[in-house]
Amino acid sequence: MRFAYGTRELGRFLFDSQTGEPISILVRSNQVHRELSLVHEIGHVLDLAALGAGIQFGSRCNPILEDWGRAVTASSAFRLLQDVGNRRRVKIVDASGSAHDASITQRERELIDMWLQPEELWARSYAQFVAAHGSLPALITSLDAFRARVPGKVYYPLQWDEDDFAAVDITIDALFRTLGWRT
Repeated sequence: MRFAYGTRELGRFLFDSQTGEPISILVRSNQVHRELSLVHEIGHVLDLAALGAGIQFGSRCNPILEDWGRAVTASSAFRLLQDVGNRRRVKIVDASGSAHDASITQRERELIDMWLQPEELWARSYAQFVAAHGSLPALITSLDAFRARVPGKVYYPLQWDEDDFAAVDITIDALFRTLGWRT
């Protein structure tokens, strides 16, 4: 793992595109949520190196993840993110409760498309699973920051509300028990 300066991304998992061999994890050093970013990137490593096949992420090809995929795509967060990505305009409510329309830019739609990719959904759900089952308050603080609805801004549900995550959590727990990674 390395801390990186001057990158726009919060974190990045680097791997050999020919073999799928993990190379490194980069985490942007000047961010508040470094711990959650690190766990997210570890999720990518597990997805590729432990659950995947060669250069194929397990979240895209491994049948053992089918229940997880169904739980994710049935979640409100997934459907809301997908819905926002399909629109040109969204309603934004400011702190006073007044609503107005805002345009979704091409760059925002591209980000949403990336956020809806199986490997990104896996990494975010893995990070949330670790935060929910771990004992590091910084992870929960970061998770809450990503779940916060900020008045005057478009809400992108990159992490799940607790009740919405319950089914996803159950599938990850069952997966880890099946693999012998959790007792």
